Amino acid sequence: MICLEKILKKQSTYFIINLKLTKLFKEIFKRSKIGLIPILETRILLRVLIDIPFLNEEMGIQILKDLTNCIINHWYTQKCLWNAKSILSGIRKLKKLIPFDYDINGSFIKYNDDYFYWDLEVSMI
Repeated sequence: MICLEKILKKQSTYFIINLKLTKLFKEIFKRSKIGLIPILETRILLRVLIDIPFLNEEMGIQILKDLTNCIINHWYTQKCLWNAKSILSGIRKLKKLIPFDYDINGSFIKYNDDYFYWDLEVSMI
């Protein structure tokens, strides 16, 4: 992943080239071993999973909605609602519901007010 920052406009542009979905899952699990969730990578994962079918569509969509709300609304900062263990549990469940690997390409812009502009493409390998 490559990042270009524009300090004056308070935005960062990221480019993703040939990132495998399995690699993204592994990176999140690896970086969260110390009990902290890598928020940017998790946001990327949750955005990409919108375009990927699940083995159990109803269950996958519900877990995806719950995790997305947690991350977007910063519920992970409130210990009584979510913690690293529960977020990782949800991500592991989603991983089990995806039978194939996918290739991720594209870019996104992250603004300092936590708004994202996504331009990502997902294709099955």
